[in-house]
Amino acid sequence: MQKNLTRNGNSYALTLDKPLMELLNMSPETPVEIRTDGQSFLVTPVRPIDPARATAFLEAVNQVNTTFEPMFQALAKR
Repeated sequence: MQKNLTRNGNSYALTLDKPLMELLNMSPETPVEIRTDGQSFLVTPVRPIDPARATAFLEAVNQVNTTFEPMFQALAKR
């Protein structure tokens, strides 16, 4: 999809079509994160963190760290 920027005061705006907003389950109140690599940018909706998923993720990270701790320490010494 190709879009043009529109002037909005001293800034520019990117208008998102309603079908795109619906596809991404976004509303005008949805916060977005904007990232750039210096050549392009990526606009991503910010979603609330699911506590159960966050807990499962942290448990998985702790298990990996415990299982591979000796290897991580050996690599850190190189």
